[in-house]
Amino acid sequence: MKRNCIAIILYALIGFLILQSLWSEGFLLMLDMVFGPWYSVDRALAQGIGSQLPLRLMIAAAHQWFGLSMDIIQKVLLYTVLVVPGCSMYRLMRELLEVAVHASQVQKSRGMFVASMTTYLHPYAFVSGLVYMLNPWMYERWISGQWLVVLGYGLLPILVLVFDRMLRVIARSTWNGYSWRVVVVFMLVFGLYPLASQHWAYIGAWVIGVYAFVSVVVCRRFRTIRVLGRLAAVFVASLAVTYLLNWFWLIDFFEPQMTYAAISWSDFAVYQTLSNKAVGIFGTVISLYGFWSQAYLTPQHIYDYWWIGTIILVAFSVIGGMGAWRQSKQLVLAVIVLIGIATVLGVGYSHPVTQSITKWLYEHVPGFSGLRETGKVIGVIAFGYAVLFGYATRWMVGYMQTHMHSYAGSVTWLACAMVPIVMVQPMFFGYSGQLHPSAYPADWYAVQARLSESNDRALFVPWRGYLLADFAGTQRISNPARAFFGSDVIVATTIDNSYIDDQLSPWDQVVFRLVHNVQSFSELRRVFVQTDVRYIIVAKEADWERYVRALDDDSLERVYAGDAMLLYKVE
Repeated sequence: MKRNCIAIILYALIGFLILQSLWSEGFLLMLDMVFGPWYSVDRALAQGIGSQLPLRLMIAAAHQWFGLSMDIIQKVLLYTVLVVPGCSMYRLMRELLEVAVHASQVQKSRGMFVASMTTYLHPYAFVSGLVYMLNPWMYERWISGQWLVVLGYGLLPILVLVFDRMLRVIARSTWNGYSWRVVVVFMLVFGLYPLASQHWAYIGAWVIGVYAFVSVVVCRRFRTIRVLGRLAAVFVASLAVTYLLNWFWLIDFFEPQMTYAAISWSDFAVYQTLSNKAVGIFGTVISLYGFWSQAYLTPQHIYDYWWIGTIILVAFSVIGGMGAWRQSKQLVLAVIVLIGIATVLGVGYSHPVTQSITKWLYEHVPGFSGLRETGKVIGVIAFGYAVLFGYATRWMVGYMQTHMHSYAGSVTWLACAMVPIVMVQPMFFGYSGQLHPSAYPADWYAVQARLSESNDRALFVPWRGYLLADFAGTQRISNPARAFFGSDVIVATTIDNSYIDDQLSPWDQVVFRLVHNVQSFSELRRVFVQTDVRYIIVAKEADWERYVRALDDDSLERVYAGDAMLLYKVE
């Protein structure tokens, strides 16, 4: 427990260095994360019954019942998901490394810095945690505000940890109370995982599936029918527990109005992995880059020799695999298979060969279409790198200590710990100024006050799922209207891409006809009246003037005009 606490403190300090310039008053308005100043239990429920409902209710309770401001809640969430990957990977690697080599063997060399500090911190597990916390995949996802994706990614090592424990106890000839506790803990972790992230629950399921396949088929770890029967029984029971813990959203998951049911093959084109021309699409994925949006500067844009970090990661993975082979053959094989599969899926739509594989999976494998953006799976490659990096660090420190000097081992450990920090150095101090707290304009609050007097719905324009708002800085952000005004405001959900024309909603069609002068507002007025949409909000952002021209109609009354926003009422 002592060594866990020290590791958590160190990861927390690193997280503080990254966020230290972002704690001032205001919201972090990001590509996929926007918070508004108000949130309540009613708003959380109005967003629908989804897997994230428990998290939404917790946020609502923290704001509504405990009085925490929403901008503080947002930053606490971002800080938490930033630190969780390092802590969970540390815990996994500490156990894996100590199972392979007992902790006392690490401390054979007295007087060495690495050996002496193992009382308080496992040095090699700590380096693995750093790699998992500080890498290009984390860089792109965190700065884009994909906090639920990062949370699921961060909890993956915990799922693997409890699964590995379960595999070890299930092969025992006799079971005791500890064995049952391990199995129950695995089933609970597996069942609760979707409440953190649907995407990573799906990814995590095939990660442990690959681990189980390698254990049973390749390494023949379980040789008896009785043990295989136990393993099958645990999987079936885990699925049952998962349904019991997630029934409230699974019962409607496949309904036509749900996002999952609306996903089509064209979404994979929209959210395809982007290639860096210098290294190609496969080199990009192996380097842990490729996020579908280039809204922010990353190390590959800032440094000419960013690819050196990729060479180091791959080299360390090879060294770590070789060093761990005799003691953890099953683990090394599983990691190699996972990295291979994740590379293919991570490239996905962006290469003809992998595109055909992805298309087949989309058409034949249940749930695969829910990934939509297969670049999420690149996080599994980061997982493999982090695991093997810890083994490589242990081997290199031992080699330097044996063949040179005990202090050479300490220097080697410090050099290894610096690799992930240097790779994503722009993360520190607010992503080198790319992120900063922003305040909503006063007009937004004035319009909200006006709308709160009525129970009518409102339509928000510009009709863009992602908005380039002056008050948010130079980056494109997710449309913040619904987060600010509530779920009664109708907001675009598309990303302004021609690929998704086949998914136009009724409101997409209404706005298209209005803006392109296919029909006047008077002709479309009945649609607004029938759906209780009595207000139209026009934020003076992007191409807002074209909407004002389209709304110049006698059926509308301008009831508010400010520097940043206009409000129309349907007569």
